[in-house]
Amino acid sequence: MRLSLLVTASSLFSSIFLASMVATPAFADSQSLILHQGSTGAQVQSLQHDLQELGYFPSSVDTTTYFGSITAKAVSDFKTAHHLNASSTVTDQVLSLIERDAKRSAPQPLPIAQQIIAKAKTYLGLPYSWGGTSPSTGFDCSGFTQYVFGQFGISLDRVSQDQATQGNPVASMSDLQTGDLVFFNTSGSYTHVGIYIGNGEFINADDYGIRIDSLYSSYWSTTYEGARNVLS
Repeated sequence: MRLSLLVTASSLFSSIFLASMVATPAFADSQSLILHQGSTGAQVQSLQHDLQELGYFPSSVDTTTYFGSITAKAVSDFKTAHHLNASSTVTDQVLSLIERDAKRSAPQPLPIAQQIIAKAKTYLGLPYSWGGTSPSTGFDCSGFTQYVFGQFGISLDRVSQDQATQGNPVASMSDLQTGDLVFFNTSGSYTHVGIYIGNGEFINADDYGIRIDSLYSSYWSTTYEGARNVLS
């Protein structure tokens, strides 16, 4: 009987011991130490960059590959804000949390149409130049549209009459979308082109240079010929 109890106790102890051996590594892995003060390497610089994006690492300080006191404070502040242990050590779970928050806070790129319009507006005030195709020489109307769209890998033909055959036609003025090419009969069919920027306005190179005009003005509304969508 005593031998049986000893065998049973021994088996129970072995089971508990083996279970603890299996469970401990899983817990250790989930909380394993990744970085701490004094650590070096590319992972430290990536950590600093993410903390900088989140406002914990000073933007006035260049990121480095060394985990110093500034990084330690940034980590501690981040952990405090997330109701974690305020130490400066970084476990894999903390690192994942920092990376997740940094990814969420990263600015999203503007839609291509908005990027094109923003680029076009940087040339406001440049003079008109017949045959001009670059900021250094000035632009004519189709040289301007060709150049701006070309900055985003969108190839347009050189003259407005040819650009008027590219992309898809826009049914009516009420269907215009930002980034559409708008065409006018100023000295013949499709002899002027601009870029629609929304709210009834377009940016173009006319005799007065690069400027923004209204489609509803007496001149442009009567010379409007149509539009093309070259972005979809």
